[in-house]
Amino acid sequence: MNYGQRDSHRGRYDKAPYSPVRKLPLTKVDIANPDIELFDTTAKEIADILSEAGKKNKSSQMRKFYDEVIRFASRHKTGNTDEIKFSKDLPFIRMICAQAAYSQTRDHVDANFVDFMQHGIRQIKTPEHLHNFRHLFEAVIGFSPKSN
Repeated sequence: MNYGQRDSHRGRYDKAPYSPVRKLPLTKVDIANPDIELFDTTAKEIADILSEAGKKNKSSQMRKFYDEVIRFASRHKTGNTDEIKFSKDLPFIRMICAQAAYSQTRDHVDANFVDFMQHGIRQIKTPEHLHNFRHLFEAVIGFSPKSN
């Protein structure tokens, strides 16, 4: 079905999908080896792009995902974690990608937010990576406009 076409079965028009204006600088995001700009300039750029989504990517939605990342990060302290416990939690950490995608289908977040989450989460292989992603996410929230 073409977007904007009348759906004869439902008697309504399908709305066109949201298309992000600017893409995130995900090539700059290396969770395993964060560069000097990751938690500053890159995080600000990500926050600015995420705030362009209008009514999507509200701070409450971003906070919901951030809280989930914090929950796992607090279970796995850097340098003081049980590798078996972390390997058991890793599939559930990765499930955050699916939760973000589902949230997009409900129009709670946009495609850029899902890309940010999936790109970061899929790089996590150690507790240190998890903590680096948590710091990046914290910086993005810190740079996000508060009126959102």
